[in-house]
Amino acid sequence: AQFHYILYHCLPRCEEEYNKNTEEFLYRIYGYRKGCSIQPGTPEYPITGPMFPPTGHKEIAATRTLDATAAPGWWERIPRPVDLPPWFTQKDLDYVVGEFKRSGFLGGVSWYRAADKNFDMMKELLNPKNGGHGERITVPSVFMIGEDDAVLAFHGGKAKVQQRLREYLPALTRDPIFVPNCGHWIQQEASTLVNDVLLDFLARVLGSQGQPPNLSSRL
Repeated sequence: AQFHYILYHCLPRCEEEYNKNTEEFLYRIYGYRKGCSIQPGTPEYPITGPMFPPTGHKEIAATRTLDATAAPGWWERIPRPVDLPPWFTQKDLDYVVGEFKRSGFLGGVSWYRAADKNFDMMKELLNPKNGGHGERITVPSVFMIGEDDAVLAFHGGKAKVQQRLREYLPALTRDPIFVPNCGHWIQQEASTLVNDVLLDFLARVLGSQGQPPNLSSRL
């Protein structure tokens, strides 16, 4: 059995693990990035590898009960960086940690647990028989993602994503934007660019007396 964070978030007691290790979990998930220095000995387990580390004994591997609630959790599979990136300071981390300690993680992970229900609801709403537009997003839209975002790799890379966007988002206001040297957190990693793209999008959709931001110098 392979580990996947989305499935892990659907397991009982997942939020308890995060609640007990809030600062360490958030430090790793925000701090780990391409090319950063890693503290020796981490991660203990591959982030996309087997649910349990191999034992080297065929008998154990063949008979072990695959109780996913006992598998090493997500944050234990993320390498521990020796420092935070320049776009996420200790003050930022302290704020986020404080908010999650106040609210807990149950609300966040429940989004994953509602995935099947959301799919069933959206399937009915999008059905053309019910006045929907099928699987396509027909309202004006814009798409941007960091070139180093693992989600991009999950979905086949830039060429595959562009192909699917052309098929499912026919009302894109501009070509998809792939932000170089950025990962999953583009709102923090490239905040000025994200704001400029949003302003450009609004200007294209709503019209503007002035000129939309010049994005070419930032890409």
